[in-house]
Amino acid sequence: MSLSGLPVRTHEVVVGYLLRQGVVLRRALGPRDVADNFIEVWTKAAGVDVKRLLSERLFRLEGLVEPSVAGAGRFGTVDDVELLGRWCSEFSDEALGDDEGLPDPVEFARDALAGGRGAAIWVDGDPVAMALATKPVSGMSRIGPVYTPKEYRGRGYGSAVTAAAVTWAVERGARDVLLFADLDNPVANSIYQRLGFRPVFEAVEATFTGRNTLGS
Repeated sequence: MSLSGLPVRTHEVVVGYLLRQGVVLRRALGPRDVADNFIEVWTKAAGVDVKRLLSERLFRLEGLVEPSVAGAGRFGTVDDVELLGRWCSEFSDEALGDDEGLPDPVEFARDALAGGRGAAIWVDGDPVAMALATKPVSGMSRIGPVYTPKEYRGRGYGSAVTAAAVTWAVERGARDVLLFADLDNPVANSIYQRLGFRPVFEAVEATFTGRNTLGS
């Protein structure tokens, strides 16, 4: 459940309504100044616990600073869905834990391409990194996930593939290019700022567990 447009003063009323309607939540996410209060109200009223709490920072691109990295970018096609699916699964497992993994990562990648996402793949001899970008809507595109397998890290590939995805989005009309970074990952936060991204706000995503949590 996205909480971005839900004022704090409404949380108790909204939670009461959701419970009366039999609605259960598996997760909730939003800006920290909103999400922290909602999570507290929901867990107390619904009798559930927070299983995982992910703190993130939203970044917006001010102006792209192109990195100089060995290799070149290309964009994925249906021939790449196995590779993209595997990398999406590895990203999900690493960032969210095995129990939060994608149910069918190959279909996720196939659907992403069919839905118009750009799938930047950086190649330096072999494919070494990926970054997905949503098709711009109302001038906005979001980058993510960005993933470099462990054996290829530390060589700038993540920066390069992110820049390629940004360029793809801007060329298709994006005026605002956004991405989220885990606050517990200082490397990613510094990389994005070197590319020209600037912090907008901090966000929180909570996953709930307990007897009333059936999924949403």
